[in-house]
Amino acid sequence: MAVPNYTDEEFLNKYEERAKIHRLVPFQKIVDLLGNIKDKKILDLGCGTGDLSEILLKKNARVIGLDVSQKWIDLCKNRYKEKISDRFSFQLGTGTNLSFSENYFDGIAMNMVLLNVDTIEEVEDFFKNISRVLKKDGTLVFSDLHPIALMTPKVRNRSIKYIHDFSYFRNGDQFTAGIKEPDGKVIEFVDRHWTLETYSRLLEKYGLYITTIAEPTYDSDAPDYLQNYPIPEYILFKCKKVF
Repeated sequence: MAVPNYTDEEFLNKYEERAKIHRLVPFQKIVDLLGNIKDKKILDLGCGTGDLSEILLKKNARVIGLDVSQKWIDLCKNRYKEKISDRFSFQLGTGTNLSFSENYFDGIAMNMVLLNVDTIEEVEDFFKNISRVLKKDGTLVFSDLHPIALMTPKVRNRSIKYIHDFSYFRNGDQFTAGIKEPDGKVIEFVDRHWTLETYSRLLEKYGLYITTIAEPTYDSDAPDYLQNYPIPEYILFKCKKVF
């Protein structure tokens, strides 16, 4: 599984700015879709800066933040050291090989993670492992870049650069997303694309059925340049484990 250079302090600082935007959308929508999580065991898979993990904790969930980057885990453990407890912790790990027992979690949140996965086999491993550790009737909520945003080369705060001969229909094709932050700085992510059909097929294969598709937009708390955003930037899937 590929991850950006999390040892680069400049990149880390820029990435943390992006997390502030994610607090507006899609973090809030992820929390809404998870529903009542009081005292529920929730996995924040690909927790990054830990911002979403903290929001889930404030909703009285029992939260484990998991990330493949030791840099992020060290940062989270230091940043939230006063809150670390048996209800709130961070661990090093990856969705391709979850170490938890079967039926362990009531819910799993995964924000903008699959864009960093290198192969279709690894994407499948994510859903296979998620299904294994999620309780029956448990909830998975995950987000991705909306296909409309992917195929719109430039809009407001986002620009997309495609590799040669990019095709929406080809899984694993790479693209570069340039994101303009509130301070005017631009951070670039090199991501991979997976089709909606692929997600649907793999979710069904592992007993994770889509109950809701959400296309959130920015609300009145967002910076002025994000108001009245003309296209959906993110797409979110709420899935229920049925077997």
